Amino acid sequence: MSEATFDYVIIGAGTAGALMANRLSADRNRRVLLIEAGPRDDYHWIHIPVGYLYCIGNPRTDWMYSTEPDTGLNGRVLRYPRGKTVGGCSSINGMIYMRGQSRDYDRWAELTGDETWSWAEVLPAFKQHEDHYLGGGTDPKFADFHTSGGEWRVDKQRLRWDILDAFAEAATQAGIPRSSDFNRGSNEGVGYFEVNQKNGWRWNTAKAFLRSTCYGRPNFEMRTGAQVARLNITGLADGRRRCTGAEVWDGGEMMTVQAARAVILCAGSIGSPQILQLSGVGPANLLRNLGIDLVADAPGVGANLQDHLRQGQDQPRVPAQADRPDEHGAVAARRFHSKFDGACLAESRIPRAAAVVGRIRRAAARFSRFHGQRVQPESDQPRHGVHQDREIRRCAGHRAQLSKYRRRSQSGGRLVAGHAPHRRAAGAREVPPRGVETRRRAPER
Repeated sequence: MSEATFDYVIIGAGTAGALMANRLSADRNRRVLLIEAGPRDDYHWIHIPVGYLYCIGNPRTDWMYSTEPDTGLNGRVLRYPRGKTVGGCSSINGMIYMRGQSRDYDRWAELTGDETWSWAEVLPAFKQHEDHYLGGGTDPKFADFHTSGGEWRVDKQRLRWDILDAFAEAATQAGIPRSSDFNRGSNEGVGYFEVNQKNGWRWNTAKAFLRSTCYGRPNFEMRTGAQVARLNITGLADGRRRCTGAEVWDGGEMMTVQAARAVILCAGSIGSPQILQLSGVGPANLLRNLGIDLVADAPGVGANLQDHLRQGQDQPRVPAQADRPDEHGAVAARRFHSKFDGACLAESRIPRAAAVVGRIRRAAARFSRFHGQRVQPESDQPRHGVHQDREIRRCAGHRAQLSKYRRRSQSGGRLVAGHAPHRRAAGAREVPPRGVETRRRAPER
């Protein structure tokens, strides 16, 4: 078992952990270790906004949790997505930027007796890292709630559907006010959410707080694929307990990391209480039944979770003519349509959705080439929840096919890949450029 010592050990490189690592490592005199159980956020679907359909339910990026059967839901079991990659849930969620209700913060301050939980105290922290697309804004009160220049990009949503506009109009007719900003302390109203995107790409906390600064700091270190087994908690002379480090499985060996100043637990609403319970902090009866040595009886650890319901809806199949492969990707649109969570996409909008899917695929191909992985813009992408191994095999097969063309021409062994047509050897077959689909298109019917 190896050992390493840092000033701060941060467990979880998700939404909170990335921000903590950024702020603490700003002081070059502090050595900061960031531990993430998942891989790096180099999966191309993470960065394409609609790619959350391929990340949620995918074991590469999701912990694949599900709830227990709930009597209030007629015994149903719900999927409970949790990000398993750098950036955490900010890498797989719907990118909605929502601060919450001011009255909730004020209530927490009242219950805890700690005013730093109040809305007036947390609002400056929200503004400190915000980079709002409106900059200073035109509303005189805008500057009271928003600012620009921070790391966390807040952008205007690019999506607009007639059915959503009609719903918003119906809501206003029913007396619900319109709202263009749900981040001023009140969520009342109807309108489009603002999103964490930049130039049409997902803006996760890895891009905001890690890549731009932390990766270049000599006092910062991040380890991915490292699972925390338990916290090391020791007793002090005055009877208090202190967490001094953690035991971490890095995939090859168990190692101990020591924290000279603090261990900061940022593993999320599921991961953090799990690690505490594995370390002996939690409900005494539960831990004893599981054979875990009790360190502190804390009944609240692992309890009182509140979250919104997540409902998936399979839409009716579109007419058969949309299955024709020559209708601008309508087959992909049908798959996108049937998997989308939320509002139903009317069948009359399928051609428009097909065009959007086509742009998404081309963007995926550009991103993948930039990161060294070839994904064909015309070929079928994996279904939602399918592991990426099929993608790798398909891409490898296509590279092998191109290699066969590149080896030699029929006219004596000249390489023809990359040659202009007028310089091609006589009798040689024309080689398609990189990234272009080589399969024949199905004949039109």
